[in-house]
Amino acid sequence: LAARVKLRASARQLNVSQPALSHSIFQLEERLGNKLFERSVKGIRLTAAGTLFEKTAQRVLREISTGAQLIAESSGLIAGEIRVGFVNSVNIFWLPMMIGRFLQKYPTVKFSVESIDISELESRLLNEKLDLGIGFLERKRQSLKTLELFVENLVVIANTKLPTKKIRSMSLQEVTSFPLVLLRTGFCTRELIDTGLDGSDTQPKILAEFDSIDAIVSCVQEVEAISVLPEHACRWEAYSGIKIIPLKGDRWKRSIGLITPRLAAPLPAISCFRSEEHTSELQSH
Repeated sequence: LAARVKLRASARQLNVSQPALSHSIFQLEERLGNKLFERSVKGIRLTAAGTLFEKTAQRVLREISTGAQLIAESSGLIAGEIRVGFVNSVNIFWLPMMIGRFLQKYPTVKFSVESIDISELESRLLNEKLDLGIGFLERKRQSLKTLELFVENLVVIANTKLPTKKIRSMSLQEVTSFPLVLLRTGFCTRELIDTGLDGSDTQPKILAEFDSIDAIVSCVQEVEAISVLPEHACRWEAYSGIKIIPLKGDRWKRSIGLITPRLAAPLPAISCFRSEEHTSELQSH
């Protein structure tokens, strides 16, 4: 039953009937001489042969998409799909606006955008499952190219009920004197905070950990605590009951930018998206 449900959902995505999809899979398996899918009461999953074939199939589909984009470009059009992944702790509030402006100019382009952690983002870029990544640029990426968009600082987000009214800036050590709400371990921002606190005599009191910027800010609004987040993580004026305090020191500056595979010839739509004219619009935000 679970396998049939998944097949039915896949058929809807492909705009075909379930029997037609099942027949196509059967024909492909017959031609390859191997089972590609294993069906059970728990659902449907790729066999070892299916996992091997998946990589080739994805590459073939991408080549077809590439051909369609090149044909469109020869007719003066910019078309195709751009698959974008962004690091959650960047939480770029201007990303929808940026994409919207791009689509006004190039309405035949389609975007697929998802939030993802940095390790998975880099892996999927290298495996050509993503076309563009947006994240912090501190890591060395030998197989990836980067393009800096802007530099930002980490800042302290404090509940206004805390005694911070006269505080103009805080060090990370001073931050630990307050209850904390932080991004969970594994996020770039949390790694930076943990590194900064290494060797500290003060053990921070962490009330809660989240994997969402909005969840952290909402929690700080409700509880007398503080957090440390990238300064461009949100439109802070949209949130009441919080105060933004600069974090002392230049070590908290972080470069934000585009991350792409080192391809010899990026697709037209991607090249256009990465163009200097367009990225200059981003830097202004």
